Amino acid sequence: MKKILMAAMMLLLTVGAQAQNEVGEWSLKPYVGVGSARLTNMPNIPIVGNISLKRDFLPGFVAGAEVEYQLHERVSLTTGLGYALQGGKWKDFSMAGASVKNTKLLLGYIQLPVLAQVYLVDGLSLKAGVQLGYLAHAKMKSKLDAPGYSEEINESLVDDAHRFDLSIPIGASFEFDNNLVLDVSYKIGVTKVEKEDEDLRGDMRNRVFTITVGYKFDL
Repeated sequence: MKKILMAAMMLLLTVGAQAQNEVGEWSLKPYVGVGSARLTNMPNIPIVGNISLKRDFLPGFVAGAEVEYQLHERVSLTTGLGYALQGGKWKDFSMAGASVKNTKLLLGYIQLPVLAQVYLVDGLSLKAGVQLGYLAHAKMKSKLDAPGYSEEINESLVDDAHRFDLSIPIGASFEFDNNLVLDVSYKIGVTKVEKEDEDLRGDMRNRVFTITVGYKFDL
């Protein structure tokens, strides 16, 4: 992730910026990107005795399209529709020939953000707003290996999790003079992932850092 951020900074230093739209204009931006997700209060998973799987960050991805309306010469409003794979991951563990690997809680959301975008200078802007999410799928995955035994776990947890998710995205955007747009954002989950009366306990909420690249063109 640090290497990606350094590469993004080098691009900002070497490529010219694109001026924002004129007031009253609309634009469309398809985008794809990568993410690093975790869940607050995500429990360690006990294995045996005082040994447990430790929490880790989950690599994910995002894709979608964003529509922007230039409300003022320095302020615009954006919305859109996208998909994000997020959730949480646990570190691998092995002992005496046995291992637990690739233990993940995968949460796939269809997301609708509504953001205000403030341009500080031509090309560079800050964003903040709210985002509604709908849980399309939720799975717990893991692989267990031991001498003479192997098992892969792939369990649906849709019924154990809330379908709707509310988060607060904040971030920054830079528009290059070739219409490419680099976005960096951090999404703070407001609602709980798990239901109160199910096994997924611990007040878990989404936290996701994403970097996306899009192409912006006028409508």
